[in-house]
Amino acid sequence: LGESLQRYRAQYYSVNLSGRKKQFVLEGISGGFGVAIGHVVVIYPPADLDAVPDKTITDIDAEIELFESALTHTREEMRVLQLNAKSQLSETDSVLFDVYLRMLDSRSLMNEVIEEIKTGVWAQAALKRVIHHHIVHFESLEDNYLRERAADFRDLGRRILSHLQKNLPAEKSFKKNTILVSEEVSATALVEVPEGCLSAVISGR
Repeated sequence: LGESLQRYRAQYYSVNLSGRKKQFVLEGISGGFGVAIGHVVVIYPPADLDAVPDKTITDIDAEIELFESALTHTREEMRVLQLNAKSQLSETDSVLFDVYLRMLDSRSLMNEVIEEIKTGVWAQAALKRVIHHHIVHFESLEDNYLRERAADFRDLGRRILSHLQKNLPAEKSFKKNTILVSEEVSATALVEVPEGCLSAVISGR
């Protein structure tokens, strides 16, 4: 899908320059039956963990305070999504958001990041290291379900980072028959779409 999107961008700009219109077909693997026609909404990660540079700091207490504040705001955000999930998803699927909140409430996760900060790195790099460690661990497991939990850690890490960077995305407007497109569509991204508006999902992963 990623390669197809790149080809589409290149062809789109060439068509715009020439003034001619053309149809494009993106090839992928079907995850369900049926055909959907609607309004495409492309969603991007709230923040990029991989782009965070290492940076040393001297005021460790201030950095810990920044991290704890970001964690609090992420919990509040996740509680809102949890309420949406309970009204939009089955009881089995909405339980996933209880797991997200338990992960955010986990003293283990918080302490791991704080210990990294105490080594003299800023909170963003400390968070990146801890989240990366958990992602590598889950991706190494043989069980398919547990491997997929790596995406959950990645999503939570990005959301905490967005609050650390105070770089929150603007609210999107979702119309009826929304087709959600992203490199990786997480469960949290799905419940951000109002009930009854989602028609299809296109995911790169």
